[in-house]
Amino acid sequence: MAGIYRQLQEKLDTLGGGFPASGVGDEGPDINFLKRFYSEEDAWYILRMVNEYQTAHQFATANGIDPDVAAEKLYDISKRGLIYRQTIDGVVNYRLIPMVHGTYEFLWPYYEKGWLDDYYKMMDTGRFNTDKTTPMFRQIPVCKEVLSPGTKLLPFDDLEAILDKHTSFSVAACACRLNRKARELPVCDHEIETCINLGGFADYSVENGFARRISREEVMELLQRGVEEGRVISAMDSQEVEVICSCCKCCCGPVMGKTFIPNLTKWNNYVAVIEDPHAAMEYANASTAACPIKACRIEDGALKIDVTHCMGCGLCALACKNGAIKLHARENPFTPEDNVFDTYDIIAQANARKRAEMDEKGGATFNLNAVISQGAATD
Repeated sequence: MAGIYRQLQEKLDTLGGGFPASGVGDEGPDINFLKRFYSEEDAWYILRMVNEYQTAHQFATANGIDPDVAAEKLYDISKRGLIYRQTIDGVVNYRLIPMVHGTYEFLWPYYEKGWLDDYYKMMDTGRFNTDKTTPMFRQIPVCKEVLSPGTKLLPFDDLEAILDKHTSFSVAACACRLNRKARELPVCDHEIETCINLGGFADYSVENGFARRISREEVMELLQRGVEEGRVISAMDSQEVEVICSCCKCCCGPVMGKTFIPNLTKWNNYVAVIEDPHAAMEYANASTAACPIKACRIEDGALKIDVTHCMGCGLCALACKNGAIKLHARENPFTPEDNVFDTYDIIAQANARKRAEMDEKGGATFNLNAVISQGAATD
């Protein structure tokens, strides 16, 4: 029978983007990583957790242990970022979270070059987050001014509507920029605190000590400042939208990875359209420079936009000061899952199918972690 850490790796591999095996038996980089952050007692608890919210009392009852002991231990595990914690109807609930997005981001106060280098080597198996039909983060329009007349934002694509659903906000350091800094890789000079948590995620991040509370007004100011500096607004791929990031093209995984993904039409609901080709040339250089993933470019003396690759952020339209570029709604709108945990489940199911295909064909696949590791700060 596999040891407890191998069992833990196998369970974590069923959540969200997964946690692929990179060793054999009870040895390997994956097991070394788990031993660094998880005790055997932690693993015992996580292996017995169900993939839904549960209270300490429910866990204790299901596993025949003292409720007070369960409550103390589950809180301790969650305080270290290894599981999620949220108070629902006045009662503390716990829930499993994937390694990414999840524990990896919650561990950023502990980032150091040694284990981060090992982490990326471990993830460079080509089996992490292999399916690309559902994004973990999607980009939303940077402002309503870039929309064409008559184009309306869906509620989960409308920044103000998203924020109106919440009363609790926090900001944390960007894990993408921090890990590059910790690994002594090139890092841009964008501000560090750009990861915004909403609702229960905001409460969790503040209570765990890796974020600070901010107001709705401060959220808007931060995001607007980011847009002015050329950063993309990335939203958690759910209708609830638990996390919003101000992402740069030089360090951030959700943006850097999309430079190399050939078709993004199912990942966003808007596309940049050149409405006046002649007028667009006046600001062509600014528009191409603004595009984070090179979907907007000059070819044969004309400005062109690859509509299959455009992620609908609107930065090129914002840079085109005469309004010759506007965002239009795509024909078939993409509707995210209700909340991030539903999204985690959809991604996990899709990954399982994709990995089965990979095993059958014996082929490799796109590796986001390799992109993040090799990317250069070019802003």
